[in-house]
Amino acid sequence: MRIITLLLSTALFVANASSTSNNDSSVEQKFEAWMTEFEREYSTEEEKEKRMKIWIDNDNYIESHNSQEPKSSYEVGHNQFSDMTLDEYHQYNNLGDYAPYYEGDMDPVDEDFVAEIKSRVSDVVSTESRRLDADLELSLKANINWVDEGVVTPVKGQGRCGSCWDFSAVGVVESAHAMVSGDLKNLSEQEILDCDFYDGGCRGGWPNRAFKYMSQFKQSGLCSGSSYPYVAKKSSDECAVMSDTCTVVSNTTVTAHGMLPRSKFGLLLGINLSPVSVALNASSRAFQFYRRGIVTNCYSTRINHAVIAVGYSTDEGYFLLKNSWGKRWGDKGYIKLSMHSPSRFGQCGVYKATAIALVN
Repeated sequence: MRIITLLLSTALFVANASSTSNNDSSVEQKFEAWMTEFEREYSTEEEKEKRMKIWIDNDNYIESHNSQEPKSSYEVGHNQFSDMTLDEYHQYNNLGDYAPYYEGDMDPVDEDFVAEIKSRVSDVVSTESRRLDADLELSLKANINWVDEGVVTPVKGQGRCGSCWDFSAVGVVESAHAMVSGDLKNLSEQEILDCDFYDGGCRGGWPNRAFKYMSQFKQSGLCSGSSYPYVAKKSSDECAVMSDTCTVVSNTTVTAHGMLPRSKFGLLLGINLSPVSVALNASSRAFQFYRRGIVTNCYSTRINHAVIAVGYSTDEGYFLLKNSWGKRWGDKGYIKLSMHSPSRFGQCGVYKATAIALVN
């Protein structure tokens, strides 16, 4: 009897050991496949081993989130940040402890400018003048998707440079230009990165200040993206040379710009006219690995990243945002945030800093 028990125990041990070995091999194969997809190479075996351990930890988080019951309203998945710790992800994108305290330096809301936007939106959504915010809000469209309308350029990648403010601002002007001219063109983020002295280059900035620079110093319009290509670093010397020789795109002169009310109404108002710049908190692990669905639990509202709000759906209850981390992040470069939040500043603080620009 003892011999049979010993044999059974030995067989079970061997089976478990084989299963563990197969699991380890499977995880390593998944990591190798990810390395190939994202063109990762490591200088030493020690570095590769370190990165694989981080990747496995992130893989466990992804599997745990996506398999929870009841199901989450959104999914997460692997992307270019999968071999980074949360702290490294923060450092790479100027988030968390690596982000300045932007809110202490925020531009105020200009009520006269807001009144002009309300008037324009009222003309778009109704033939009647809407004097009260509540009346106007009831007249706003139920659903808007400016991407489907063909006035949003393809998703771009800012790389390892804190230029989200730049991509957000230039993206808004690209859409405004398309709506005025009927022609969708890529404009130069690098021109603004090099030339704008109101903002901090790769150390961060504000979209509304970029609009200010454009309106004051780029009165003939912005350069095309192809004539002044993005290189993910600031070079003030290049500004003088490239700005004089680039191809200027007509109908890209910023004639007015400003901040909108820091509320759900303010964001809805802006999107009814055109895509708008917004800032939010992008520090969470969920944001790092977002894949698809509607984010409903982003509670931190300390803003540290700028994106573009390009639509919304009151039917499904979300805002559609375009990021600047390439098409392999998120839902092909986009993320949906729930319209519903326990915070008056919205999911991830998305209501805190909505800015819009008008072009001639």
